[in-house]
Amino acid sequence: MTTSSRYALLIGVSEYGDGFELLPGSVRDVEEMQRVLEDLNKGNFQVDTLLNPQRLPMEESIERFFSRRSKDDLLLLYFSGHGALGNDASRELHLSARGTRKEKERLVESSAVAASFLHRQMNISKSKRIIVILDCCFSGKFAFLLKKGEETVDFESLKAQGRVVLASSSSTQVSYQLPGTDEQQRPHLSIYTHYLIEGIEGAIKKGKNEWILVQDLHDYACRKIEIESQTATQPQIIIFDEQGYKLPIAKAPQADPCVEYRQAVDQFFQELDREQEFEGELEPDSFEREYLDIKIETLNISPEKAQEIETEMLLPYKIRAAKRQRYAQAFEKSLKKGYPPNERIRKHLQTIQYDLSLRDEDVKLIEARVIDSYINSDDLIQSYDRNLKKILQDFPKKLKVIIVTGFLSSGKSTLINRIINQKPDLKFAILISEFGYINIDGINDNVVVEDFPYNPCQTRDNSINENSDLIDSVCKILEREVSFDYLIIEASGLADPLPIALQFFGTELQDLTYLESIITVIDSESNLDSFNSEAALRQITYGDIILLNKTDLVGIAKLDLLESEVNNIKEGARIIRSRNAEVLLPFVSNLELDNIYSYSSEFKDGSLSLVNFQSYRPFSVKKFKNFLNNIYPINIYRCIGIMWFEESPKNMFCQ
Repeated sequence: MTTSSRYALLIGVSEYGDGFELLPGSVRDVEEMQRVLEDLNKGNFQVDTLLNPQRLPMEESIERFFSRRSKDDLLLLYFSGHGALGNDASRELHLSARGTRKEKERLVESSAVAASFLHRQMNISKSKRIIVILDCCFSGKFAFLLKKGEETVDFESLKAQGRVVLASSSSTQVSYQLPGTDEQQRPHLSIYTHYLIEGIEGAIKKGKNEWILVQDLHDYACRKIEIESQTATQPQIIIFDEQGYKLPIAKAPQADPCVEYRQAVDQFFQELDREQEFEGELEPDSFEREYLDIKIETLNISPEKAQEIETEMLLPYKIRAAKRQRYAQAFEKSLKKGYPPNERIRKHLQTIQYDLSLRDEDVKLIEARVIDSYINSDDLIQSYDRNLKKILQDFPKKLKVIIVTGFLSSGKSTLINRIINQKPDLKFAILISEFGYINIDGINDNVVVEDFPYNPCQTRDNSINENSDLIDSVCKILEREVSFDYLIIEASGLADPLPIALQFFGTELQDLTYLESIITVIDSESNLDSFNSEAALRQITYGDIILLNKTDLVGIAKLDLLESEVNNIKEGARIIRSRNAEVLLPFVSNLELDNIYSYSSEFKDGSLSLVNFQSYRPFSVKKFKNFLNNIYPINIYRCIGIMWFEESPKNMFCQ
């Protein structure tokens, strides 16, 4: 690769007119770039410099630089100074000169060099290989000259031949120079230029290529700014075609054990950071520690020197981790004031983000993790349970009704016994049809069992034929001095559950009771022919939950066949398998749904699970209705909760 035609023009502007702060570091930026680019063992460029020019001499120098070259020359133009945006809707980027000024907060455009001028000189130059480095505010705006009219630019898609622009910031970000001076009383370099020079001088890992390419330098500067700097700027690479990535900017340095170890450590830490956010800590007995120890031995450097390099390389990761932790702490405290944050809190969070130099993507990730941890914390879940219990206590009292249906000997009475024995603190009234028989254990002051005549009521033309016997039986229970929590109706083996259920909707019972569920119990030993009866078809069709009982008495193949038959009758049926009617209450009724947290430890096989969901954003009524009507998964058996809809300022209770 030839180096005989490598030319560089370096422009630094530190003095300005009204409205712009001085940038003493810009002149030093040029001096340091000149040092590494002129070095025969590094850049090997023929370098011209231009310090604090007025606009016209600056434009003339740029024009001469691009016009006097041949097609094979490699040209590098570097600018360090203020970038400013024009006053029209396009907000074109301008490079500030010595006399650049503002009047009434507006840029005097004739006092600065428009980026379109630079772009034109690049286009008419004979050289096919051009590198432009813009270390100024809003430098990413240069890309908009190539794709006008678009709000966002895909930098990867910009096309021309063998040309590239390295921008220190995006189209909306400022670039930074550190205030003050270094140990030798010299102005600090700009942050972006500092990392460019650091990369050229050997920090970039040497590969098979003997040259440091533009892509290498850009990647290095981006990574170092992300990890080490005190800013949230995001450098951009604006390519005209793929060849722009491969332009050689400097010779790769000769091998040096300490430099090679530094490069190896840097690359290794990058890999760790890509796998999971690296926080700058290495465990003494870890694989990572062993890997680095072997590298130290291979390169034959002293442990003390290796420790010095590692300490220096780890520090930026630790600082970054500390900043993220500080933001996480602040955000977690803001949640106590409600979510989403109101306008005032969000404004303060943005200030904290700016002070900690965190990028938007950093903040999004931090907030997502904090929210996930917060809403799944034991304290919050228990608080949720307490709040739900309080709402249930304040909810208008109605007698809750469970209908249990199924063929004779399927296990209906056993299921009822399971329910009342799991909740001895509640008062149950149980109605059993005359075709059944009383087989309820532990009848006491909290459990009352009555029978009611079986009188098959029918529905005609969507109207309800009242079953007066059933209504009278329920009314007698409601009129008792004892206030019952639940009414459980055990229907006969031949009963159709729909007419029974309808008694609680279109009659006087509607305002006094709440039908919670219809449970259909099936004996797993049943012959499939029994499914062909009208009674079986209706019991399965109208059951909320199908309890496939006595599963221990048959094989898996039979159970799968029964489930298939049930799904043929009722597509998407919610089926629970049980032995001896053993089932947890929240899956067949709303019992214990207000105590979800205590149930989470009772699931051993993973076949059933309880999910506690909380969101800090409101639901949409329209979308929620669509979910219930069209999307509601068949593997959700019961739900209860406090709903927040964006269309209403009040919370809703759902069960």
